[in-house]
Amino acid sequence: MPEALKLSDGRVRIYYVTGDSEANNGIASAISSDGLTFTKESGARVLNFVDPAVLQLADGTFLMLVANPGFYQAVPAGIYSFTSVDGLTFVNRQTVLEGSNIFDPTVVQLDNQTLRVYFGKIPADLGLPSTESATGIIK
Repeated sequence: MPEALKLSDGRVRIYYVTGDSEANNGIASAISSDGLTFTKESGARVLNFVDPAVLQLADGTFLMLVANPGFYQAVPAGIYSFTSVDGLTFVNRQTVLEGSNIFDPTVVQLDNQTLRVYFGKIPADLGLPSTESATGIIK
């Protein structure tokens, strides 16, 4: 589940899930000046979580939504957010939505204060997956 983001300087950064021990099976990133050839950036962006969705807010802050489909036992399954001032070091974990069988968030900024998060959900009876959404305010 890679997520690409065009930076203000024209470069492209991709965030992706990796089995790399450096990221503890979490999210890493790579950078490109032409959008075709990428160089892995050192370190991890977020440990233990998967399915990154990233956007840059009007104030320049990066917001990353991630999923814990239940693999990471330290927190309940669900969708979480992290913030970053540089797009590399993400901190301030917040719960967006708790629940089993939710995955792959995508985030859209509707206006300066409102975000809509779309995500996949598998029903408890393991029926057909669906796409759902939730709307929230940026604090």
